[in-house]
Amino acid sequence: MPALRSAQVRLAIYAFIALSLCCLQHGRLASYAIGPDLPLALAAWAMVDGDDEGVLLRAWITGICRDLVDPGAEYGKECFYTIAYGSLGLAFTPVRNYLFRSRAIGWGGWALACYLVVAIADHRLAGVSIPWRVVFANALLTALAAMAIGWLLSGLPERYRPLGEGGA
Repeated sequence: MPALRSAQVRLAIYAFIALSLCCLQHGRLASYAIGPDLPLALAAWAMVDGDDEGVLLRAWITGICRDLVDPGAEYGKECFYTIAYGSLGLAFTPVRNYLFRSRAIGWGGWALACYLVVAIADHRLAGVSIPWRVVFANALLTALAAMAIGWLLSGLPERYRPLGEGGA
């Protein structure tokens, strides 16, 4: 029973962090053309690091939080981030065993790849053309943000960490 309570508390802490980063992303950071995608950086770190059981759940929760906060969700795009982040988590599951999960390069590399996939899909669906330099700069900043998030949250005491131990 204590292990179950611990997993529920970890998930609640993670959901709170995800919702906070989504509010920051669509609030303060929304006016900048170049900047990191903080919810995606958190989701990428959570997919790479942590225990195996919650990979898809954490990605899905981050997507739900983002869809709830995103003011630009128009008809037909209400669940875009939930589907996109869940798909990224599903795609990452087979690759997970081949990475050193507690390494910043894994967090940043997956965040960069995730940003490129989500940005391309989002821009295609919206019919918007964004210069590749901006997309690549945002992808690099998202990778750096994933490294910083992983460094900050992995350094927390064990009972406050939003992810269980699962490094390779």
